[in-house]
Amino acid sequence: MIQQLKHKPLFVLLLPVFFVIHGYAEHFEVIGFPDIAYLLGVYCIITTLICLLFRFIFRNDNKSALMTSALMAVYFFYGALFDFLKTNAPVNGLHRYSILLPLLGIALLTFFIFLKKTNRLLSRLVLFLNILLLIYLGVDLVTVGWKAMDLNSNKHNHYSLARNNNWRISDSCKKPDIYFFIFDEYASSRSLREKFHFANDLDSFLLSRQFRLQNNSTSNYNSTPFSMASMLNMKYLEGIDSSGKVGREDYLNCNLLIKENAVTQFLDINGYTIINLSIFDLAGNPAGFQQSFLPLKTKIITEGTLFARIYRDFEWLFFANKTLAALFNKPVHPYLEHKDNNETIFREVIKQSAIKSERPRFIYAHFFMPHYPFFYDRFGNPRADSIILKEAKGVHPLSYIDYIPYVNSRIRQLVDTLQQNTHSSAVVILLGDHGFRNERDSSINVFRNLNATYFPGGNYTKLYDSMSTVNYFRTTFNTLFNQQFPLLKDSSIYLRDK
Repeated sequence: MIQQLKHKPLFVLLLPVFFVIHGYAEHFEVIGFPDIAYLLGVYCIITTLICLLFRFIFRNDNKSALMTSALMAVYFFYGALFDFLKTNAPVNGLHRYSILLPLLGIALLTFFIFLKKTNRLLSRLVLFLNILLLIYLGVDLVTVGWKAMDLNSNKHNHYSLARNNNWRISDSCKKPDIYFFIFDEYASSRSLREKFHFANDLDSFLLSRQFRLQNNSTSNYNSTPFSMASMLNMKYLEGIDSSGKVGREDYLNCNLLIKENAVTQFLDINGYTIINLSIFDLAGNPAGFQQSFLPLKTKIITEGTLFARIYRDFEWLFFANKTLAALFNKPVHPYLEHKDNNETIFREVIKQSAIKSERPRFIYAHFFMPHYPFFYDRFGNPRADSIILKEAKGVHPLSYIDYIPYVNSRIRQLVDTLQQNTHSSAVVILLGDHGFRNERDSSINVFRNLNATYFPGGNYTKLYDSMSTVNYFRTTFNTLFNQQFPLLKDSSIYLRDK
């Protein structure tokens, strides 16, 4: 066995297998096995092709495997090295692309020359790498198996938490369809008036349609994933202290919390059909639209690779150059895809409103507006893609304000069509996940959000003007279904990336 490990460079394929399985073990709950299998296949094929190329150069299995592994190690672990140097040696600037990439290139070239000139068999190095990666891989496979058993023992279905408690709606309560609309970064009219001297005419329209406005509403967090995780679970997020410093793991945890959230659990156990028209996965209802601020699925693993880091930090170059855009199959900037996504969601919501269903439905639609990108001006005229992309960096309040009248026109169209198609029998919820954000502003304005509700029958006694979003579904379920959810203290935490 030892002799085989000395002379067979298994490590050349163990490296990509370890890289993928380690990522899978680390984020088991949020990555599906089919995604992992696909990524593993791609990396193994690429590694094999590179190894065959070096086999032609070196005429030696060990040397070609070592050179291939060195090259792939730089590709796989570049992000980890970059982050380590940036955190632990920021003063000398070793993490900068202009320094780190040439240093890695020199190291690879030196290793190539050494392999080319040496006559040694390098069997000890081969043995060491084989054993090392087998140990690492074994540990990760045990971790995956442990997590799989733990997951299966505690989650027999999508909504096990709800099925094990007493969240039952009385048979005497009506179960209306609930249309839950998030308009990303839509600030409250009070905030728009005080911060930008903008008079929002949406209020008068909503009041004329018998909506109740919570004018002093606030979100609990200034970031979409955290705000949605808190709102949909009707609680504050654990592990976030008053400093508000959050990291990558916190963002990933939000994805899990949204997927297995309490609101859809409660509604599912009470006979509601969940229709997901959002950018987030819900248990049993995956997202049908792309989003750009959370690393999901295999992107969680690949985001630290060399190409992913270069693409992230020099994204503008790929879209400014038509050849690069075509080469990497990126003819459209991800931000510009939100335009089509918004239109698709609008159409699907209208379509759903015309359907007569035997079961009550919860329709969650997440519109990426009036959040950047600002696709239209106040008159509904499309803005040039070049201008939109230039606004990707920085804050542009004038474009934001100019976009709101267009967004309001779509909201008016949406509300009127819904009330007509449903004969005003459905609950309609319009919320902003947070207020308008400015990286230099941590005031209350970043939390002041749109909050408007239509209840059939107009019973708004349990809604209150200064509610925060953590209490929104508590008051809604208490009103609609005679539940007894206690209200939490309203507060907001300003989040900062670590």
